[in-house]
Amino acid sequence: MKIQQALNLSMKKNINLFHIYLIFILALAGCAGQQVNEESASIYQQGMDAATQGDYATAFDLYKKSANMGNDDAQLALGAMYLAGLSTAQDIQKGLMWIQKAADQENALAQLTLGGMYLEGKGVTQDYQKARNLIEKAAYQEHALAQFTLGGMYLEGKGVTQDNQEARKWLQRAADNGLSQAKQVLQQMDQ
Repeated sequence: MKIQQALNLSMKKNINLFHIYLIFILALAGCAGQQVNEESASIYQQGMDAATQGDYATAFDLYKKSANMGNDDAQLALGAMYLAGLSTAQDIQKGLMWIQKAADQENALAQLTLGGMYLEGKGVTQDYQKARNLIEKAAYQEHALAQFTLGGMYLEGKGVTQDNQEARKWLQRAADNGLSQAKQVLQQMDQ
């Protein structure tokens, strides 16, 4: 029971990453995908610079321009801004559309974000199958939080058949990728 409580607490803290502002911060930090051309990358960087300075209206415009050019990081950031209603009217459908576009380009953070939304039923109808598929795609890209989340799903049997061996495999991969929460859960599993 102690392991379950630690995992639940840790996952609840990490599920908060699916909340819009933290997604936006991660996008600002450039933690997402790589599929961009030089011009769209430059525009996206200008948007990041504007957002860092608190000029969200300019950031929104630049992200939108870069997103329309196919930049997956900009698509994720723009989607997050729509979801949060940051420098635009809140529009869940547009936000989801842009995040889905980034996820379709194999952007691991977008896949994890969308998967987390399906896992928790935030902004979408809860769908464990979609959640697992998206989170697993991100996990196979060595995204530590996705690996941790997938490990937690297996440990809890949330959306998948409960499987401690599969949980341990994903938690170990997350720990190997530097996620301290995964190390803590693994230590508690070993007690």
